[in-house]
Amino acid sequence: MTGALTPEDRRARVDDMATAEQRLLVATDCLSEGVNLQQLFDTVIHYDLSWNPTRHQQREGRVDRFGQPAELVSDGTFARGARRGHQRADERGHAAQGSGAATQP
Repeated sequence: MTGALTPEDRRARVDDMATAEQRLLVATDCLSEGVNLQQLFDTVIHYDLSWNPTRHQQREGRVDRFGQPAELVSDGTFARGARRGHQRADERGHAAQGSGAATQP
């Protein structure tokens, strides 16, 4: 999904995924603001590294927010042969799991 779509079309495409058993959404930063993804997704994978870390936080905030039904929300980064992942506990206090260590794919 890119910024070529109108905000209404972006929301409609996300809503169309609600009935799918498995969902994978690949998007540019066009979805870092204004579209709430917490009901449909529990993982964010960054495929680029922004010069501004706030952009990553905005992306993650679309998924890791109030109303997220998953007990565990994950984020990861795949860039130039290294991958890094984190899992955060939900607000109900479930323990975080995973490692922040970079590994080779």
